[in-house]
Amino acid sequence: MDPETIFRQLKELAESLGIAIRERVLGPGPIRVQSGLCRVRGNLVLVLDRKLVLREKIAILAESINAMATDEIFVVPALREALDEHPASPRKTIPEEHPDFLKETEDPA
Repeated sequence: MDPETIFRQLKELAESLGIAIRERVLGPGPIRVQSGLCRVRGNLVLVLDRKLVLREKIAILAESINAMATDEIFVVPALREALDEHPASPRKTIPEEHPDFLKETEDPA
């Protein structure tokens, strides 16, 4: 599967999991902003910098999806492979019983 298709399908999967995706140009300013998953008024929002190369966008998108419980959702093998290449940060996960907020977890290190 080509990277454009993977990116498009990851976006569709994220949106089906309740993650709104906002692609914006993130430039210099008084507040440092970077791509990633956040909560806005209780809703999950993934902010993606439009200036990033496709490979970086795929990584950020996959990490954000992996913060959700996706083991019981059918994902085509090529997409599952992309998800497996970019595990979620161990510091932020979204528990199944509370899908509308981020939970801080213990750092294993």
